[in-house]
Amino acid sequence: MRKMYNDSPSRWQRVLWLATVALGGCGEQEGIVGRQHNPDPAMASNVFESDFASNGDLWTVETSLPRASVTFGSADTRGRDGNVAELVFPGNSSATGNDNVGPNFVTQISTRDRFGFGTLRTRLNFGACAGAEEVVQAVLGYFNDGQDRDNNGITDDVEIDLQVTCGTPHVIYLSVFTDYQSTAAGTKFRKLSHIVDLSSGAEYDSASDDSDAYVPSGNNPTLTKPALATTNTFYEVGYEWHTGSVRFFLNDGTSDLTLWTLADAAHVPQEPVFIMYNLWHPDSHWFPMSGAAGFPSSDVVMKLDWVRFEPSPN
Repeated sequence: MRKMYNDSPSRWQRVLWLATVALGGCGEQEGIVGRQHNPDPAMASNVFESDFASNGDLWTVETSLPRASVTFGSADTRGRDGNVAELVFPGNSSATGNDNVGPNFVTQISTRDRFGFGTLRTRLNFGACAGAEEVVQAVLGYFNDGQDRDNNGITDDVEIDLQVTCGTPHVIYLSVFTDYQSTAAGTKFRKLSHIVDLSSGAEYDSASDDSDAYVPSGNNPTLTKPALATTNTFYEVGYEWHTGSVRFFLNDGTSDLTLWTLADAAHVPQEPVFIMYNLWHPDSHWFPMSGAAGFPSSDVVMKLDWVRFEPSPN
């Protein structure tokens, strides 16, 4: 496992992690949290909703690379109100897979407020790239202020995360972190993850909460949705978060389908989170591919139609 961070003093707190997955030689998975900008924001207690027609002072924007951009109110007839937000990770046909790797080159928006227990639902369209290239695209909840509130000896690191890569959009990566810390002796963490392959219904789970390895955990025919496993389709995803569980879901146009329920209360985060969307380039492919990942030759564009968060008391 590798940890990447910025050591220079800054009011921008950057707590970042990279996790390697071992699965029978199928290559690496790398996960990355968002870049946290607000050290002590207010916690939202009301319903939060945005059609992304404008920023409305709701979002912090970060564009690290030349030509990276975030555009609110971009016309798209597929949007609920005819508008979407476009997050652009800029392609470069002359760049190699080792260029602009990781979170220092992220395109991201993050809410200014934090949100606790409740249901996050969003409609979005993941961007495309060639199969040999890779950009990770995520919608997530994230918070890290460097404290250890549960006194387990590991810094609290809260993440509720749904990710899709542009090269293999049929694979959805779901993770829930409660702790992560880099030390001289190596990294310490507590997390559970789940993988769903929409092209086949195949599922995989973490081998344990301190391991990056995955093991096959079955096949779910109800999650075989190849029509959704594309990069040119808007669909709804989200999570339902309570004190003792996190349930990730996807709407197939008719009903919500449960992608994964984490029902182990000991692994459920308790701190409110920022809502984030981001894109970044890994230098290696995630499962089910393996090997080096190329830098995208063309722009990868994630489009956001709307988001709604409805709080729950517990």
